[in-house]
Amino acid sequence: MIKLLRFFIFSLILISSLASAESSLINEYLDDCPSTNNCLRIDWEVKDTAVSFKKALEIIKNMPRTEIIDKSNSYVHAEVKSKFINYVDDLEVKQIPSNGILQIRSASRLGEVDFGVNRKRVVNILNQLN
Repeated sequence: MIKLLRFFIFSLILISSLASAESSLINEYLDDCPSTNNCLRIDWEVKDTAVSFKKALEIIKNMPRTEIIDKSNSYVHAEVKSKFINYVDDLEVKQIPSNGILQIRSASRLGEVDFGVNRKRVVNILNQLN
């Protein structure tokens, strides 16, 4: 019974995270972060969104423990596994040429605290883009 309950909870979490990623493809902007401390979304103004998006994609491709799940000309969704416990975080990047914005969102799927991991990930990407 406990195994069935765990499977059910895991399935709900997986479905909700996939629905979130899919909604980002439909919406113009990435989803806002919840009120928990395990997510960061930034709207970064850039001169050329296409160039910045391509650079961000290359950075993501070279990140350890990272797998690109979905990719289009203006959106990428990757899963990043933690180093020790294999928790999965969602990393999304979206270019919005009409506003000159590159959005980056990194969020934990589980829990309410990530000990700054998602913030560090986003800052690391920004530093490499500069």
